[in-house]
Amino acid sequence: MLEYEPTLVTRGDKVVRLEATIRNPFGFHARPSAFITKLSSQYSGEVYLTNPRMQMRESAKNVMNVLMMECRCGDRVLFEINTDNTEPSYLAAEELARKLAWVTELDSPPS
Repeated sequence: MLEYEPTLVTRGDKVVRLEATIRNPFGFHARPSAFITKLSSQYSGEVYLTNPRMQMRESAKNVMNVLMMECRCGDRVLFEINTDNTEPSYLAAEELARKLAWVTELDSPPS
């Protein structure tokens, strides 16, 4: 059993960061990767996914990028969501971060 590491959402200068441990036993296979891409593509700013184990940082708006990163169960990943430094932009980015956090736990957010 993996030791629990909480999901962390922080605000920086023009960026919202989500740091989470992947709990999905199959990692980011096709379904969660497609869902990450779908969610990220609906957001107007840039969304990046970093997998330190693979030493990769790629756009989360491309499903091939997400799959190529080979995110596995237990990997600690970082999503960086760029904003235009306005409150509505930060709120939208934080909402996206909450949805992406669900994908690290399951295949997709609950209905």
